[in-house]
Amino acid sequence: MNQLEHEADQLKNDIRNYLPRSLFLSVDRQDLLNLIHTQDAIADSAQEVAGMLALKRLQLPEDLYPDVKHLLDEVMVTCDLAGAIASEVDELVEASFEGPEAERVLEMITQLDDVETKSDVVGVHLARRLFTLEDQLSPVDLMLWYQIFYTVGQVANNAERMGNRLRLLIARA
Repeated sequence: MNQLEHEADQLKNDIRNYLPRSLFLSVDRQDLLNLIHTQDAIADSAQEVAGMLALKRLQLPEDLYPDVKHLLDEVMVTCDLAGAIASEVDELVEASFEGPEAERVLEMITQLDDVETKSDVVGVHLARRLFTLEDQLSPVDLMLWYQIFYTVGQVANNAERMGNRLRLLIARA
């Protein structure tokens, strides 16, 4: 996971370093760089989850398996949609962030907001379920699981932020 996140950082830095200042864009260069930074936050959050899971050997109560899987599934749907949106940036640049392509991406961003909200609901449900099992876990394990679940939710939140940042780019064009 660390290697993948490092590669994402390298890509982000390469884009920052080699995006010509003289390139004429229909959007502000800094706004585009902020979009890239927000995309990188998705990888950063995923790396943070992996790091927490490596801190201590944890046993997840079996009662939580379905809820954890549901949360992970919802976060993956969110991230997949964010990836699909990010892959449209080239076409948006060519279309000057306007027209039918912009409208299509805005619809995708609205869907992204909806699926991220669903992941929030699942995350809250999972946290409530976790705390009903507090007598089965040590206080440290309980809080570490809570932090892990929260940070998994941050992956989806960062994906939504990326979409919202792109929405601002489209609105400013």
